[in-house]
Amino acid sequence: MTDLWTGRDHQRYIGVTCSFINKEFELQEIMLACQYMEYPHTSQNIARTIMNLIFEWGLEKKFICITTDNGSNMVAASRLLPNTFQIPCAAHTLNLVVNKGLIPVEILIARAK
Repeated sequence: MTDLWTGRDHQRYIGVTCSFINKEFELQEIMLACQYMEYPHTSQNIARTIMNLIFEWGLEKKFICITTDNGSNMVAASRLLPNTFQIPCAAHTLNLVVNKGLIPVEILIARAK
């Protein structure tokens, strides 16, 4: 899973976590990186950063899919990764739906005030 965000210092960061099943068939997760992401945050730069991490950790033959938010640059970056498919983050999608659904309520509350 990977995500880009802006820190309080107004700098952009990328986080990459790895999920896998060990020899005992237990789900494991480790953080591969949480690092500064240089501007511009294009799909090419994001894909290059992810591929560098994959090679750094020796995962090039084990990496099969990536989970991202719905940002156009993240979706495009996932398409640039060889032999990889993208899984949209269900939590991020649900958050977008709930926030959009709350807009009429916020307008109603503002009018009531």
